[in-house]
Amino acid sequence: MRVFLTGGTGYIGSYIALELADAGHQVTILARNPDKVQALARRPEISFIQGSLDDLDLIRSSLPGHEVCIHNAIYWEEEPTELELKDTRASNAIFEAAGEAGLQQVIYASSVGVHRPFTSDMNEEARIQPADFYGATKACGEMFLAAFSHQYTTRFNIIRPGPTIGVPVERSIKANSHSRFREMVLAARSGEDIKVLKGDGRQFVKAGDLARLYRAVLESDKNGETYLCLAADFTTWEAIANVTVGALNSKSRVIVEPFHGHQPPPSFDVSKIDRHFGLVFEAGSAIEEHIDDLSRSMS
Repeated sequence: MRVFLTGGTGYIGSYIALELADAGHQVTILARNPDKVQALARRPEISFIQGSLDDLDLIRSSLPGHEVCIHNAIYWEEEPTELELKDTRASNAIFEAAGEAGLQQVIYASSVGVHRPFTSDMNEEARIQPADFYGATKACGEMFLAAFSHQYTTRFNIIRPGPTIGVPVERSIKANSHSRFREMVLAARSGEDIKVLKGDGRQFVKAGDLARLYRAVLESDKNGETYLCLAADFTTWEAIANVTVGALNSKSRVIVEPFHGHQPPPSFDVSKIDRHFGLVFEAGSAIEEHIDDLSRSMS
């Protein structure tokens, strides 16, 4: 298939591009700097259009001839209110242009952030009521996508990634992982105590595994579906801190403080991607790789 991909030179997008190229798909990446990622530039299955989400006329003229659009980019650098306005406007224009161009499918990169504040029993059917501008922006994108799905024959599907980890495709790409990983590496290097709350943790997802779900949805006949993409296993920050201390041979102590409250840890039901595509992810080995890579990149 011919795939138009936004955000394709970023941390997650570069994995998506390579996963699709490895599967034989032709990928066109909208990028402000097409030379940023040499691992992508060397692939004959991957081509570039220089531009940004602001270049809506360019996007409209570029989409015809493609079969699928994966909208993975976001205005990270904007202030919250501008993020909400500009990102939603760009997403709407892309959805509309894809429908008018007669594309077969649009896949929208949302986020588990639409579920915040998190609970102990979240799934794709849970009501979303985001508690911050980022979650609200992604929720807006989902709502407008649903509206556009009634205007065109294009199939529309949504992926909600969790906190993503993994070694970047190459050093030119910054790993946009949870800031606590970097904080723990810095603390372990200096021998400082690392404080964590008992039972506090996350379900993560490896960037390469996330790309596998994008490919699975791309190659399917699914329509109007939403997929949470996280590992099935829950990992505590205590466990991550211990891995960090061990990996760096640090003298830091991991201090586990009591959690003063009765809220159980957040939990996402990821059985849907198993039922639909046979995908079950784990994060343990990826966390170790991520910590090792962060440590070396910060040297």
